[in-house]
Amino acid sequence: MEQKNWLLFTVALLAAIPVSSENFEVISPQNVLGVVGLDTVLPCSVSSTKPLYDIEVQWKKITDGRIEDVYVWRNRVNKPGQKYVGRTELLKDGLASGNVSLTLKNVLPADEGTYSCIVNSKDWSADTTTMLSIAGTSEVFFEVLGPQGQGIELACRSHGWFPKPTVEWVVRNKQMLSPDTEIHQDSKELFSVLSRVTITGQEAEEVTCQIQNNMAQAEKTTVYLSSAAFPRTSAWIHAFWILLTLTFLISAVSALLLFRAKQRTSKKKKVVEETFENQESEKMTSNADYDLLQTRYDTINRELEFRRARSYMVPITLDVARKHPELTLSPDKRTVHHEPSDQGSIIKCQLPIVVGREGFALGRHYWEVQVWDGLDWEVGVLTETVRDTLIGESWEELPKHGVWSLRREKGKFWPEEANNVMHQNTAPLAAVGLDLDLEQNTLSFYNAGVSGRILEVSIEPSMKLYPFLKPGLGKVGEKGKPLSINHNTGWDYPQKMQHNMVRGNLT
Repeated sequence: MEQKNWLLFTVALLAAIPVSSENFEVISPQNVLGVVGLDTVLPCSVSSTKPLYDIEVQWKKITDGRIEDVYVWRNRVNKPGQKYVGRTELLKDGLASGNVSLTLKNVLPADEGTYSCIVNSKDWSADTTTMLSIAGTSEVFFEVLGPQGQGIELACRSHGWFPKPTVEWVVRNKQMLSPDTEIHQDSKELFSVLSRVTITGQEAEEVTCQIQNNMAQAEKTTVYLSSAAFPRTSAWIHAFWILLTLTFLISAVSALLLFRAKQRTSKKKKVVEETFENQESEKMTSNADYDLLQTRYDTINRELEFRRARSYMVPITLDVARKHPELTLSPDKRTVHHEPSDQGSIIKCQLPIVVGREGFALGRHYWEVQVWDGLDWEVGVLTETVRDTLIGESWEELPKHGVWSLRREKGKFWPEEANNVMHQNTAPLAAVGLDLDLEQNTLSFYNAGVSGRILEVSIEPSMKLYPFLKPGLGKVGEKGKPLSINHNTGWDYPQKMQHNMVRGNLT
């Protein structure tokens, strides 16, 4: 009897032990490379000789000893981790065949780390790990900034790199140049690059700017310098040389006119009364010529100043997590418009603004916003502190501190200095250029269509700033007019300006 009871106990104990792990295996590659901004699949599969019934899938991220929930599939219900809502997806059709790979959408540098794929059933449990490395590259944009000493200053810029890249300037004979390079990291951990170099005519005709890191393929751009033209630089260089030639010519003619004016004023008054009126008429004509030359000279300087500011252009995208609920963003996150609810405003008194994803603490940065003439709008920058308190606050207006902006309201521009400038200039305002110089602690606004500066304001140093847009409000059932961030970095001199400067003469 005792032997029978022992046999029953042994059978019960064996029944309680999970199925041996020899019947299944969870497999994933050791390393996976993800690209910034794209979707990445973290492969994981279950190889089993037994049917897969009612399995549970967990994905976790392990960073510096900390474990973070990424995704759970349990009882036919998926539950993403708090930081991964809307960014994870399991291939539902693959569960039956053992494919439990996870799609991670729009990967960012912060996603880099070790991921654990855990598969459970009532009889067994197993896991495996995969190291996700992140790489980011971006197109390299080239600019000719103009003359610098005895040479020409060139620049290349790019944004969206990870890990931190390196920059090399090489001429045709493989000689390395020594550039002045600035590399900054934004709030998304992406690196932006601005590199300048001055090349003289004694160096090679072919100059290449190459940006690369140890994770991604190099991106480069090449400029060909010749005596005839600059065929692979931005088209404005042709106008630049015309303007430069005019500058030298204007300077020479201005000096000559001033010299003659001094000669006339130094002569003793020995002329008779009959010729006095003719002399005065001649002086008026000379002064008019000089004023015309000075105006054209100022125009050229204004053009060159604007072009230099624009060489710092960076890509700006809008943050879907930091916008008013009634604002709608385009798929590329560059355009915003107001689309009011049929039931009225969702959040009363909350500001209908959207903040950019990119923040800046160092360097110089330029971007452009396409606006609508005659409608209310506001563009500018705000501090990180203001940005973080926008959601949930009930402000009818932006705070006075920590915000610097240009706005149009009921036909007038604010600050008042901008209103005076805009009403003196009849040129329409179709695009606002914003030049944020954190070295000089200034923010300048330009009428990009005519390359003219509207306003420069001083900003407080030592704080991170974010772009923001505030479009005009639409009526219920109607969309408001959009504000769009211009991403056309090849945008060139206005055709009207080119036409006038080429046809202008000094007579």
